[in-house]
Amino acid sequence: EIIEGALTKNGYSILASMQTDQKAVYITDRKTSLPPSLELSGFRNQYLLSIEKGPSDHTIIWVRAEFEKLSKNGQMFAAQQSEITDIELRLIQEIHQALSTGTAAQAKNS
Repeated sequence: EIIEGALTKNGYSILASMQTDQKAVYITDRKTSLPPSLELSGFRNQYLLSIEKGPSDHTIIWVRAEFEKLSKNGQMFAAQQSEITDIELRLIQEIHQALSTGTAAQAKNS
């Protein structure tokens, strides 16, 4: 529920998911953002992520992104690995923040 909220907040809907009591796996729908100008590219991306309960209340988050750039005339071109790594890390940070906030809220309401 917390993960789904973090994805929705960032404009991603869930294409498929599988959940057990220890692990959850999500695949997002592909999201397209059109180029804001001739100088800047848009993008098209999709995520595969896995969240697993680890030892001692630790959470293991694994994210893989499929990321392409989109030119103003509609041409697709590959993103650099550093850009892909950057968006994967940003999603991990968003999820980590959502989990931290959600856990604190649950503890407060207990």
